[in-house]
Amino acid sequence: MNNIKFEINTLSEKEKKVLCCFSLLSPIEIEFDELKNIFFINEDDEINFYDLLHKLTKNNWIINSGKTFRICTNTQNYVIDKLKPSLQCCSNMIDYFMTKLQSDFGEDDNNIKIYALHSESILEKMSHHPRKISSMANNLLVINNMNRNFEKAVKFGKLAIKIIKKHDNIHYDLAFYYTNMAIIHQNMGDFNNALMYSKKDINVCKQLPFISKYSIINSYNVISTTYKELNNYEKSIEYRLKAIKMAESVSHPKLGHYYQKISTVYYNKMDFKNAKLYISMAVDFFKETKTNTDIIKYYTFDKTVYNTLYIAEKILSNYGVKILIAIAIIIIFILVYIFLLQ
Repeated sequence: MNNIKFEINTLSEKEKKVLCCFSLLSPIEIEFDELKNIFFINEDDEINFYDLLHKLTKNNWIINSGKTFRICTNTQNYVIDKLKPSLQCCSNMIDYFMTKLQSDFGEDDNNIKIYALHSESILEKMSHHPRKISSMANNLLVINNMNRNFEKAVKFGKLAIKIIKKHDNIHYDLAFYYTNMAIIHQNMGDFNNALMYSKKDINVCKQLPFISKYSIINSYNVISTTYKELNNYEKSIEYRLKAIKMAESVSHPKLGHYYQKISTVYYNKMDFKNAKLYISMAVDFFKETKTNTDIIKYYTFDKTVYNTLYIAEKILSNYGVKILIAIAIIIIFILVYIFLLQ
């Protein structure tokens, strides 16, 4: 470590930049080809980059094994202390991992785990920086949520919120992070916390000077789902109708799904008239937009069920007492008949 201390002033600017980036990454072995991607090295600079890595290896900054390179934890701490990696210096590398977290999910789970590992390490060491780092935390939230690792998802969600709130209590990203936290808690079955985050999301949205209708539609749908799970059907319908009204004004591609979702709330509320109305609107929407025929068949079945229930409800409301009396007489007749047979 003493040698490193004495040699730090002899480093070139390129070497300092590479070391700053290495100091933020997880201290695991990284293939040379992957390092080329991380540092955006083109074919013409490949040899110079390889020589630079070997020079750093020779001077004990990094460790080389075959075609892989890594940095040890003690060296990382020393570099962070002396060179103080900045967001500007490591911006391209951070962008690389943010892009990978968003685009490679589902393609190679092992790669995603490695990208997540490096991203977590960057977050740990750069959490004092604002928006870009909070976005990385949110990306990790999404990935862990999709992997059903809810504990880690909540951890990164709270970190994203904490980072952005240091700089702005009313921000588009903050509303987005609250939405994601509400969704995670829905998936966990923790609907009270889901409701809390949804309310915070909508409160921020109301204070923003401008927000995309698509964003607020999503917020309304998320809180509607939470209210439904809490059996508060009136509130669920209230927010779903708000979402539908706004979705209709922008010809939202998911409008048919929103019709279907509100029909299920009316069904749970035993309001079969409105359940039938909205499921019919959903079927019509999907037919007009030529959606997958399996979806149309599925919702058409729901339409038939709701329509049947609605008709049954009307019959009972009009002739309920007479039908019940008739059923009671039949039951009494059957019981008397059974008794006489004995």
